[in-house]
Amino acid sequence: SGRARTPPSCVVEVSPAAINFGVVTDGQSRTQEVLVSNRGEADCTIGDAVVSPVGVFQAAFVGFAPGQVLAPQSVTTVTVTMAPPSSFGSFYGTLTVTSDDPVRSSIDVPLEVSVPETLACNILVDPATVNFGIVPLNTVRTQGISISPGSSFNALRSINYDTNLRSYPPPGLPERALLVGW
Repeated sequence: SGRARTPPSCVVEVSPAAINFGVVTDGQSRTQEVLVSNRGEADCTIGDAVVSPVGVFQAAFVGFAPGQVLAPQSVTTVTVTMAPPSSFGSFYGTLTVTSDDPVRSSIDVPLEVSVPETLACNILVDPATVNFGIVPLNTVRTQGISISPGSSFNALRSINYDTNLRSYPPPGLPERALLVGW
């Protein structure tokens, strides 16, 4: 009585199983590698490595072409590049690797990146400098300034003052006098 032996086959695996690019600011790009390996005993034909949706993520083989044979116990690399869009938020995609693996002909690798909102602060201060002249001790002199939103104004977070002043707030001026809000 003989035992039937299963014919050799190819077994495709990918590593890592998922890619999180983390937090990426506008204008940056990042690249991660995905290893595609044949852990079987027979040649595997690797069909392709594509990302969906197209736009934020791109994929490309390194030194390998779609449709090539990956020998048993061999590895090839796919680079996945992320280029953040001009909008902010979390973005998700999928890298799909196809092959002639009889059990898993398609393997999906989830992709994720977070792009934070850019908090550019552009305000206009008029006049740019204020000269109080000579101010006698224990007196208060007031000068007006105008603070207004600039072209890409998001929020006024704070106003800094010269730390070389002998006292802050000056006598007679309440501390909340420099608190400005929109």
